[in-house]
Amino acid sequence: MNRTLRFSCQALTCLLCVAFAPSKCVSNEDTDLITWGELRIVIKDEAGKPVTGAVVKAYAMRMIEQDGHGYWNEEKHGPLKNYLTAQDGLVIVRYPSKSVFGPIVLTTKSVSFLVRHSDYVQKVVHFDLALDVDEPIEQADVELKKGCELQLSAVDENGAQVPDFGVMMAGPFAPEFWADDGNGGRRTSALSDGTWQTMLVKPQRDGPTLFSGLLPLRVRPSQALRMRNVKLSPGARIVGRLSSNVPRPVVGGYVSTTSVPKP
Repeated sequence: MNRTLRFSCQALTCLLCVAFAPSKCVSNEDTDLITWGELRIVIKDEAGKPVTGAVVKAYAMRMIEQDGHGYWNEEKHGPLKNYLTAQDGLVIVRYPSKSVFGPIVLTTKSVSFLVRHSDYVQKVVHFDLALDVDEPIEQADVELKKGCELQLSAVDENGAQVPDFGVMMAGPFAPEFWADDGNGGRRTSALSDGTWQTMLVKPQRDGPTLFSGLLPLRVRPSQALRMRNVKLSPGARIVGRLSSNVPRPVVGGYVSTTSVPKP
């Protein structure tokens, strides 16, 4: 998550300075000038039943004083937090209602948060605060919808079951939570309608990482899709040496690779 507060290109010069060089604009005295608000969020399904164990994370705000969407400033506001809904589907999320950036005081007028659960399609909510209402805490009611039920299991080249594998899925709505299906496989109901390029991956301490082929999964809402015994094969081990013309010593270096399966 970005650690600076980002604004639209119409932002004032001082706000741009805050965004890209906060240490030059914000004094030590200003960092403590934050007023916190609380937002009640109630998560229910399409039948109106509370959703327990949903993860809610506030990640951005929109301000009254300046157009643009300001992302959570972790240096000023602390790290982003995941909140779990209780049995009644309720969670209370804290957000900075007022923040001081040098001479600028920013008042939050809307809060953006993400809701995730392995049984429902994840949802992004931009909640407008009722600033003219004298309420100690406001409430956002969110409805989650069931997606496609997908169940996966995997085997190695010898036909032995492979448990605890990971699922890599391309796309903006890729589910982050996969549950154990009780039989050594993985399941989720968080997939929305579409075609998802999917690959199963099993890292191993003693041996090469196992990969499936590329699986173009076509799913529809309320559909159940089961893929049993997907074959995983050992991946290749690549060894190389940094070119001699790169200045030494190399501090904090890393290697980035891209693997493109054949059609």
